[in-house]
Amino acid sequence: MKSIPNNQNDVFIHFLLKGTPENKLFLTESIDRNLDDFREVYDWFRRIVVIYPDTELQSYNLLLNNDFLLEEYRRLMKLCDLGIDGLLVKPVDADEVMNQIPLPIQNMFKAELLKNLTVKLSDRYTVSFQEDAKEAHLIQISHKMPLTGENVKFDIAEESDGTNRLFDLIPILTLILQDAIILVDELDRSLHPMISRSFIKAVFNANLKQQAQMIVTTHDATLLDVQLLRRDSIWFVRRNFKMESDLSLLNEFATVRNDKALQKAYLAGLYGAVPMIKDERD
Repeated sequence: MKSIPNNQNDVFIHFLLKGTPENKLFLTESIDRNLDDFREVYDWFRRIVVIYPDTELQSYNLLLNNDFLLEEYRRLMKLCDLGIDGLLVKPVDADEVMNQIPLPIQNMFKAELLKNLTVKLSDRYTVSFQEDAKEAHLIQISHKMPLTGENVKFDIAEESDGTNRLFDLIPILTLILQDAIILVDELDRSLHPMISRSFIKAVFNANLKQQAQMIVTTHDATLLDVQLLRRDSIWFVRRNFKMESDLSLLNEFATVRNDKALQKAYLAGLYGAVPMIKDERD
């Protein structure tokens, strides 16, 4: 599209505002019409990834050609003392995997509406369609018995919620490398506080040369540590008398301790953002 003088550009933007369909976003319409005025805003929104407590980042296909991510899986699984000895990625028969998934998803894959498919059955699988050929891989966790040296495989259902949660969160590290803006609701769901802390450190390490951002909500008071997080990175959410959620920054409070007294002060209600539990006997 040729550049348009400012006055004509304003007219064109006004035309787009009036002509954008009700079921379409204006930013998307402007990009589709080759208007670059809002491209930076559009690109910023495209970088946002929202992860809810039950979100499963089952991007197992990322493991196939990503040595960094595969090594991070192995490193964090061992570091977090999950009793996991290794992570194995091996090719399997794609048709056998496809036969175990619901027919509507099979049809989407056959129609090439899906190029990559993550399957969570008793094991984790990834299926990809490349040049008229299907490929499938098994993603398997092994547990090595300390007395016998035997490698024992657990089904997904037999693994703890914390193991599955961490397994699904680790792909965040690849989003970090893409300078994404990641919002994680309840980061600590099913995770031990020390594992939550280790994962945050892994994110920091991955982000040393990147410009990504991770924003999380948590009820884990042990993360209230200014040795881990800067004061201007810690926010409290509290409910006011209008039943609205108010945000307050740790820096706004006059006294901030650098030791564990910060956690104790928070739990004592000095920063708000704690439930006012009443004794039924009162």
